[in-house]
Formats: sequence, C-alpha cells, structure tokens
Amino acid sequence: MRKNEETPRHILEKGPKDKSPLRDTYIETNDLVIYKMVYNYILACDEIFWSNATDGSFIFKTVGVQALFDILRKLAPEAIEKRNISVKYFKGKLSDVAEIDFASDSFRNPSGSGRTLIRRKIEDKIGLR
Repeated sequence: MRKNEETPRHILEKGPKDKSPLRDTYIETNDLVIYKMVYNYILACDEIFWSNATDGSFIFKTVGVQALFDILRKLAPEAIEKRNISVKYFKGKLSDVAEIDFASDSFRNPSGSGRTLIRRKIEDKIGLR
C-alpha cells in the first residue's frame, strides 16, 4: 500500500479482497477500535492464561501466543458485529479454557504442530470448531 506518496486506506476497497478480520475497520481508519480490541484481548488472556500458568507452560511460548492470536482472529468478527470489544467480553469467551494446563506433556511441541494443538484445544473448549 505504501508508495512514494501517501495513499488513503480506502484505495484498498478496490484491490484484491482478503479475509483479514479487521480489514474494514482498518480501511475506515478506526485504529482506536483495533488497538482497544487487541489490548483488551491481551488483558483477558493475561487474566485467563498467563497470570495463572505454571512454569514451563507452552501458553507463554511463541506457539502459545500465536495460537491465542489465531483465536482472536476468529473472535474478532463477532466482537465487531456485537460492538463489544471489552475485556469482560473476551474473558467470557475464554473462561472455559482456564482449566487447561498448557504445561502438560501433550503440549510440549515448540513447532507449528504445537501451535495447532493449542489452538484446536482452545477452539474445542469455546465452541469455535
């Protein structure tokens, strides 16, 4: 998108379409909404996953964080549609996952398949699959 001169975001409407969950919000220059959604989601993840996780939990590792952002990608469209991007909303969506111990041996795979395993476990628990 960035060229020698500055171009407005709405030019993206004429380009190839993609499935980015916040594409329309970005094009509409609603950066504050994008920021608040990601910020609130991270706060919810901190309360549900990180603050209670045991040492060695793969939810702290790159594969765990990537999996959590995969989940945000799936939750974002509904959150935008419902106009609710609050911490409370995301905690409500993720609360059933708090009981999973991502330090267990079944999650000890620091590769793409480990990310997939974590993501699928979360998806199953919150009904995204």
